[in-house]
Amino acid sequence: MNSRLLTCRVQHQRFTPKEHSFSYPLYTCLFDIDELPLLNTQLRLFGHNKKRLLSLHDADYLERGSETIRTKLTHLFSAKNVELRATDTVFLVTSARFLNYAFNPVCFYWIFRDEALHGCAAEVNNTFGEKHIYILPGSGSMAKKAELSQENDTSHPTASTDVFPAQYSSPKQFHVSPFMDMQGSYAFSFEDIRQTLDVTVTLYHDTTKAFEATLIEEERFPLADATLLKTVVTKPFTTHLTMPRILWQAGKIHLGKGIRYHPKPEPDNDMTIRHKTTISRKDKLAFAIIKRVLNKVRYGQLTLILPDDTSVHFTGTLPGPTASISVHSYALFRNILLHGDIGLGEGYTQKLWESKDVVSLIQFFLKNRKIYATSSNFLQNIWAYGTGLVRKQVHATAPHNDQAGSKANIAAHYDLSNDLFRCFLDPTLTYSCALFLEPDNVHENLTEAQLRKNRELADKAGISATDHVLEVGCGWGGFAEQTAKERGCKVTGVTLSQEQYDYATQRIQQAGLEHLVDIQLLDYRNLTSQYDKIVSIEMLEAVGHKFHAEYFQQLEKLLNPKGKIAIQTITIKDSLYNRYCCRTDWLRKHIFPGGELPSLSRICTVVSGNTGLALERVDAYGQHYANTLSQWREKFNSSWSDVEQLGFDEEFKRTWNYYLASCEAGFLQGHIDDLHILLTHAEHTLKM
Repeated sequence: MNSRLLTCRVQHQRFTPKEHSFSYPLYTCLFDIDELPLLNTQLRLFGHNKKRLLSLHDADYLERGSETIRTKLTHLFSAKNVELRATDTVFLVTSARFLNYAFNPVCFYWIFRDEALHGCAAEVNNTFGEKHIYILPGSGSMAKKAELSQENDTSHPTASTDVFPAQYSSPKQFHVSPFMDMQGSYAFSFEDIRQTLDVTVTLYHDTTKAFEATLIEEERFPLADATLLKTVVTKPFTTHLTMPRILWQAGKIHLGKGIRYHPKPEPDNDMTIRHKTTISRKDKLAFAIIKRVLNKVRYGQLTLILPDDTSVHFTGTLPGPTASISVHSYALFRNILLHGDIGLGEGYTQKLWESKDVVSLIQFFLKNRKIYATSSNFLQNIWAYGTGLVRKQVHATAPHNDQAGSKANIAAHYDLSNDLFRCFLDPTLTYSCALFLEPDNVHENLTEAQLRKNRELADKAGISATDHVLEVGCGWGGFAEQTAKERGCKVTGVTLSQEQYDYATQRIQQAGLEHLVDIQLLDYRNLTSQYDKIVSIEMLEAVGHKFHAEYFQQLEKLLNPKGKIAIQTITIKDSLYNRYCCRTDWLRKHIFPGGELPSLSRICTVVSGNTGLALERVDAYGQHYANTLSQWREKFNSSWSDVEQLGFDEEFKRTWNYYLASCEAGFLQGHIDDLHILLTHAEHTLKM
């Protein structure tokens, strides 16, 4: 029999940010897993998949389910393209259940084929109910610890040798201690378990040793009833002391030495094979409230897949979007209840949920959303406005859109990186709604649609070769270059973005249009000249409710008496505007700080009440924007390797995917729109 009972010692040592160490004795079991059925029949005090003084249950190990340990291990190794044969010998070191209880911070596996080491594995459990396995294939390498791999997946050994210790490396992929972040790589060292138990796991930050744990055998005994009885009589509390010892050391680390606490991130690796499925009282209450709301949906169907893989369906009586959402953590429901759409969006970034079609999911929520300008219920109105104001105070941290605040808000988005925007915009670098021949055709050429949009605005403004045109918010200079080149007019473009200014200036120089186009790094409020035509493409959204009157009054001052103003702007539905202004949302918190969509009625009210301008024409292009966003999102994801090279991480990728998808849903659902608005001096309109 290869199976043994081992007495050993576990040692932990932290090196950064402060030193801390401890050492405890314990006993553990070494099992040859093929011997488990035999042990089950030969021993009275040990049971395999049944309750005994000491017992081992297949369901406790690896993936959920009652399959044998070998079956589960074979499946997990095959996921890493490593074959595990029925004839391979598998050794498992673990603390078996004592009086039906055990908590194993880590279990180790050795796989031998024809007496040679074929691979190892470390099965790690944290105190949050999660389990991760590090698959370590091959016979191990003697690579230097300073050369630890920083790859995204477990690295295969670079040498083949049966000389112990077998050494492996892997990036850290699993949250164990709340007093360590997720940075670094592990170095694993395994001695020959057939001779002795000696395992060392070292965490490196680059080449600096941050933490080291060892499990070292002291004695081994045959796995027999007499040995088991003697061990549990002399060491009756060892198994049950594991968790108290963990909590005691956590207190010493955090309270005694002041080491920083790191919140647990949601698992994001395929080898994290078990997730917590229990639900706290707060999350349970939040889920019940949200479920009650979803039971009232009128349109479409939503499938909610819970962390335990059960599904709940919510079906309306009227046609509408069909969507599904897979919830990875019940904490999502509490976040949504407390923070509304901000909690939903942040939950996506934090991987609390997934959906195969985020656009359809947001469409479903928008279609069934009970947000309107007024309610017949006074208390509902007070509650809605009150919670909105509270969320605005909590989440809205952007400065006001005065001249200093506007520059900071614009820089926060548009100065991220010109190279970033190149990765998903069309070659004209136009960051606004395009104009398609067929708005539903996502295969229609985006560049041609952007050029068409620019011509449409120029035509509506009546721009000719004799005009001097002002573009308020010129972006990267696409409209200015095209219009000057095609119409021979002069264009002055202003922007608050340093990145846009640098790019647009170089662009105009390369096009040889310096004699026609002047790009200025300037707030439009500081302009004093007059212009024949004014164009403003999706800049009004950055002005804000408080400064709408100032914006239109300034445009009026800058416009020649017979001039025209062509504005392209995203708008929100009139019925939603007042409540929208009293709160904030995910988009304004994470993508466009200081941004605030106007509504058409708001524009009409401000223009008529504060200026001598008249609204001459309005055209809507919301469906065209849905197509534009769809093409941006597709290109953003297909170019992700290039974006990643710029230093942007997975969190950024998820944030921007949610941004593009949720905006696309908003346009498809008619929640928001994109308008072309033509303004002239009122007296000129009357004469016409």
